[in-house]
Amino acid sequence: MELGVREVAKLLNVAEKAIYRWLGQGTIPAYRVNNTYRFNRAELLEWATSRQISVSAELFEEPNTTTMTSSLSESLKAGEYPGRSMAKPPGMSMAAPMSSVNMR
Repeated sequence: MELGVREVAKLLNVAEKAIYRWLGQGTIPAYRVNNTYRFNRAELLEWATSRQISVSAELFEEPNTTTMTSSLSESLKAGEYPGRSMAKPPGMSMAAPMSSVNMR
């Protein structure tokens, strides 16, 4: 997840001014995108750890991501894949089309 200067300052428990100072010195890992600085969470954690900078516990938390409620195998059995539901005739399993394939 990409972070901005404000989020990084909060996670490192420092003022935004310190982040800009580190950016000017070229000591903190960052990317410049459309005139704004962006930070990779993993790179930032590694950088702070190597410099023994205390960080907020939030930096260790996984960013919010959407999780699927079913496993891949359940989805395949149902004839679905993420983002699309594939209808199948009643009573037909996914094994039926595979039974005619010769696997030599």
